Amino acid sequence: MKLAQHRLGNLHCVALCLLLGTQACGSSKTAGKQDAGLANHGQSTGGSANTSAGSDGGIVSTVACSSNAECTPLNMVCDTFINLCVQCTGVNCKANTPLDSGACATSGGNPCSSMPRFTGTQTLDGKGDEFCLVAPAQLDSTNAGKVVVYNATPPEVLTARVAWSDAGIHAYFEVTDASVQVVYTADATQAINQAYAGDSVELMVSSSNSVTGLTGTDSNSLHVIIPASGPAISTKASNSNGTTQGTAAALPSSQYMQVTTSSGYTIEVQLPWPGGSAPAPGSTIRFDLALNSADSTFGSVTDMRDGQLVYHLETVDNSTCQGTDAPAPYCDNRTWCPATVAP
Repeated sequence: MKLAQHRLGNLHCVALCLLLGTQACGSSKTAGKQDAGLANHGQSTGGSANTSAGSDGGIVSTVACSSNAECTPLNMVCDTFINLCVQCTGVNCKANTPLDSGACATSGGNPCSSMPRFTGTQTLDGKGDEFCLVAPAQLDSTNAGKVVVYNATPPEVLTARVAWSDAGIHAYFEVTDASVQVVYTADATQAINQAYAGDSVELMVSSSNSVTGLTGTDSNSLHVIIPASGPAISTKASNSNGTTQGTAAALPSSQYMQVTTSSGYTIEVQLPWPGGSAPAPGSTIRFDLALNSADSTFGSVTDMRDGQLVYHLETVDNSTCQGTDAPAPYCDNRTWCPATVAP
């Protein structure tokens, strides 16, 4: 098996907070599957043309909407997070995006440098609005720590919002992918053992900086593979007879959600800390990402994957990987970046 802080534009976040109460640009949905500790507020709706204005210049109306067309007469756009017509002055104001809040950080994230603390309540629905204040990192072929080419350089772009809490790792991934292919639809019998062969995201994390190289040995390490659709897996790497072996098991469905979009797919996850212990604020953990790329031209699952992008590749001596794979994140957790968990 082989295998991207916080900055708000001049948007309507303040106005949203005035309208919705003390909630800060997060989810207005009823509490769902996973909770990091804070309660949600109910969603506000309305039908008049009254507006609220914030100090950032953003305007939120009380006109309900489900698309931009309903807001055009007001020279506004529809924010599908709160389902109201809004007007905002920042260049990053967008409506009807997979991350469905209009007032969100759009760049500046780097979980290998500092991983922000997640606050609020997470609902695993694949929309990611709870990650509004988590600055995203991008992974593509131009900035990857390692590009693996089997048949072609991966054309996909992964935008990742990753945060931590005492409950575990919280992450939201948006993938731009013109041709989504997964193992489950090609050969359901291989969906567990070869999940990596199709379009998928790999997430790797250790709850401390103490790693030996193999996830099969380190109980504080976790490596999961979540395809665009179909079952996700966790995998443990170990060495046997001179080759690196991976043992895969289905990941509980309560820990992830996938959604197909017009431009590719989204994945939202919350994973409990491996080993059961959360890190202390300011401490160092290990973290990495990989994106697997597949297109529609393949004979079987074994030649389905065209390439892979790896977010980070730490330099190690005498890698625990075997053969030509060395070094690779899936078989050596020392190649994962040392990341600081922010207070």
